[in-house]
Amino acid sequence: MFDTPRDAALDVPSPPLTIQAGATQRDLAQACLDNALALIESVLNDREGENTPAGERAAVRVCVTSAHVLLGAARQLMAEPLHLLAPKERGQRLKALVEEAKTAGRAAYRAALMLTGHE
Repeated sequence: MFDTPRDAALDVPSPPLTIQAGATQRDLAQACLDNALALIESVLNDREGENTPAGERAAVRVCVTSAHVLLGAARQLMAEPLHLLAPKERGQRLKALVEEAKTAGRAAYRAALMLTGHE
């Protein structure tokens, strides 16, 4: 994201990843998503007090929030796969997931515009 040797997000300690013995690949993926979401929350909270220009802080917040939304959508899919839902509910969930993905994508694009001064 930034032209530094280490991204500031890497300096944030990650929350513990709790995996129980005998966990499936799906359990591991769910735990990774949960960990990523917790790490994003931590990054958002830690960046608030930084001495960074307001425009950069806003762009980072928008971009990281976008990632948070996308990970949340992936988490929902992992928790309740669409193929297990009734057709009507599947259609509703797909529509909601598409809207979330569009919103997140637009937010990431907006963050890029903010960083380049085009917004």
